[in-house]
Amino acid sequence: MFTPLPIAQDRWFDFRMRWKRRRLRARAILKARELRLLRRGRWGRGDILLFCTLRNEAERIDWFLQHYRRLGVQHFIFIDIPCSPQNPKFLVCDDPEVV
Repeated sequence: MFTPLPIAQDRWFDFRMRWKRRRLRARAILKARELRLLRRGRWGRGDILLFCTLRNEAERIDWFLQHYRRLGVQHFIFIDIPCSPQNPKFLVCDDPEVV
């Protein structure tokens, strides 16, 4: 059966979790400043968006886009992990669906 924690341990746990949430929230705010938007897409309220992270995927991206377009995805938002110099050049294209 479940036995409740004593009050002192419960308070200590609450205190630790509160500080952990604050630390993670501060880290997320700082990391958000590292993001950079290449182009703003134009999508409506009912459009289907796909968020995706990439890392050295230049040779598979055409198949990926074709597959998800067949499934009905209308706009793609890519987050590139900069580990190779070819990805940013490849992702900047004339396709209005790709951001």
